[in-house]
Amino acid sequence: MKQLNEQQMQTHVPIVAWLLIILNTIVLMVALGMFALMMLASGFVRDPEAQTILPVVGTILPTIMGLLTVPDFIAAFGLLTRKRWGRILGVVVGVLNLPGFPMGTLVGAYAIFVLMQDAAINYFVSPPARAQTALHPA
Repeated sequence: MKQLNEQQMQTHVPIVAWLLIILNTIVLMVALGMFALMMLASGFVRDPEAQTILPVVGTILPTIMGLLTVPDFIAAFGLLTRKRWGRILGVVVGVLNLPGFPMGTLVGAYAIFVLMQDAAINYFVSPPARAQTALHPA
């Protein structure tokens, strides 16, 4: 497997963050579409049980989908701001995105590949600590 250097990290980490943002924005749009479709469908069906169930399901499922995007957006923020916890959360959400074939799998695998690199550890060290480490190597 090819190892990335710190200069390449400056390119790949923001790409991972923006892919997480784009993927989860799409998920939110699908959730909103599902909500609208279920609410619309409940107005057209004549079955009283369906008129009761469709709004409930149409609210619960999109809400769950929306809540599942929150960690991805937080990870993307952490990656863009070069927070150490952003790397850890990025790996976790990368693993959690793997079952979302095909796009979640691609984004998750890419996130794991980039964030598990040796150079990623140094990339996420705060600049003052990085300068201090360079002055006083252990």
